[in-house]
Amino acid sequence: MQCGTSPLLQKIIIGVGVVTALAGVTASISLHDATLVEWWKPVAVSVVAAVVFTGLFSALRKGEVLSVDSAMMLVWSGCVFCGLFYVSNYCFSDPDSRRVEDVTVVRRFKEERYRTRRLNRHTTVRGEKYYVERVEIAFGDGRRKSVRVSPSRYSRIRTGSLLRVNVEKGAFGVDVMKGGAEALQPVTPARRAR
Repeated sequence: MQCGTSPLLQKIIIGVGVVTALAGVTASISLHDATLVEWWKPVAVSVVAAVVFTGLFSALRKGEVLSVDSAMMLVWSGCVFCGLFYVSNYCFSDPDSRRVEDVTVVRRFKEERYRTRRLNRHTTVRGEKYYVERVEIAFGDGRRKSVRVSPSRYSRIRTGSLLRVNVEKGAFGVDVMKGGAEALQPVTPARRAR
């Protein structure tokens, strides 16, 4: 921060920065299941964009390249750019490119997770165990995607069964599944004949 900035304004800027960075990370995590891309590709693009943006930011401020402000700007812009990639790609996908693809269930599995439990005012500990149901689906072109499903749908899906999913071309050319995991419809023998 600049030396002439008031402490209140500094706190407001830091608060807005933290909220927007968390929004970018949350958007990336929540839309990753619907986007048909490996996780490292958008992260790599975001890191490159963040380095360029941080370099421009440092040049405009005529400051040191490796200052604390520059490091914070690098982290913040990386989070925001990654979130913008996922949100823009999903929200501005082309509805005219919608196609229905038949996918095969490769495996079903449950992820073990733990809830957090508050022990006292300042301490949280690992709480009870719970499971998240997921299925791994394989597309015709060899791509695979792990998708979270509801427990009732998980009990009806079998390994090797065919499912239908709506796929659209995203704004950046990355395919997205529209409708989420609930849009995975089983292909019945009558539908296969079509």
